[in-house]
Amino acid sequence: MIRFKLFKTGFQFACIVLLVAGLLLPVMAGTLPSHYPQVFVWTGTIDDIRPGAVVIGDREFGNVGSHISVHRLKGSHASIQDLQVGMSVGCVLSDNNQLISLWELPDSLNAPTGPWAPGLQRLTPQ
Repeated sequence: MIRFKLFKTGFQFACIVLLVAGLLLPVMAGTLPSHYPQVFVWTGTIDDIRPGAVVIGDREFGNVGSHISVHRLKGSHASIQDLQVGMSVGCVLSDNNQLISLWELPDSLNAPTGPWAPGLQRLTPQ
């Protein structure tokens, strides 16, 4: 009977496990919940929050109030008052470029500033 040994040492096995984990962790960390939009018209870090406006990735959005829906990663809805400077968010805009909703993004996602489609290549700015 011939026995085939895939790994000669425990060290080789450990190296393979670490290699596979290293390849999968960034993919797993960069996923969004299934209820998130497929495309964000704008993404970025919140630079400033002031009455009636929010600045995200150096772009100012006006007419911001309680009508804006805010979605947290843990599935809970929040309000504009729950936003913080430095938070990564994705934006959904209306046809006339008014902010409709903000979606919290994980920092590990490294979303670009500007238009973005999660899991797809970056969209070209309009």
